[in-house]
Amino acid sequence: MRILVTGTSGMLGRVVANYLFRFHRVMGTSRTFSMYLKCPQSNGDLTNMFYVKHLLDEFDPQIIVHCAASTNLELCERDKEAAKNINILTTDVLSNHNSKFVYISTDSVYAPQLENCSESSKTDPLNYYAWTKLQGETASLKRKNSLILRTNIYGLNSSTGNSLVEWAIANLANNKQITGYKDVFFNPVHTEQLAQTIHILIDKDVAGVLNVSSSHSISKYEFLIRIAEKLNLDFNLIKEGVYLDSAIKRSKNTTLNNDKMKAVLERDLLLSDGLEMLRREYELYTNK
Repeated sequence: MRILVTGTSGMLGRVVANYLFRFHRVMGTSRTFSMYLKCPQSNGDLTNMFYVKHLLDEFDPQIIVHCAASTNLELCERDKEAAKNINILTTDVLSNHNSKFVYISTDSVYAPQLENCSESSKTDPLNYYAWTKLQGETASLKRKNSLILRTNIYGLNSSTGNSLVEWAIANLANNKQITGYKDVFFNPVHTEQLAQTIHILIDKDVAGVLNVSSSHSISKYEFLIRIAEKLNLDFNLIKEGVYLDSAIKRSKNTTLNNDKMKAVLERDLLLSDGLEMLRREYELYTNK
């Protein structure tokens, strides 16, 4: 199948495109060229509708996996127009193409007072980033065969190099102390786990809204400890802390219920497996 993957210079898009390229004809697209991308790529601005139309006409994808997004919470608050353009308007245009549309959403769309949220739980985003992602979901669901994946990912080589894992590794590798929140909980998946899941869901032609997560809810503090142990970094540099309110509101518990996912996949996504994938990724990038 012809699959277009957006945001392939980013942490998730690169992994998804490279994984799907093993099985399908894949085209990656992003603003900048990625030396880590194995499939053909087209570089351009997805908020430029002339570029998007040309790309869709030329490649004519049967499936679009939309990973591109403005994900920096502070930047989304500062430049709401830019966040709206990529997270909502571009999503609306891409989802209107005559193809199956897979939209990567976030665990942050749910109401903050809820825990262990299922796909039918109430949505009530706390910040502008999460609000734009929910609006992107609404745009995507105009097509009956669209698939919305609510998730929280980790991995290496993000476009900013400043994801939670990369920030932690950079500091620990330089013997700098960091703080992990003991009162903030989530159940994330590694980018490779999500890529494998997308492949299965495409083959099964699954549609609708689906939480993709590990079953293991973990605090940000314990998560960082597990990463340090797995990568042989000094976990004693990680100190316990509590999350203090900031100008940008965030939920303290975004744990997802993944019963529906397990029924569809007929298996679970284990945190231990994801951390092993991270270890292999870390060794690849550091040549250890």
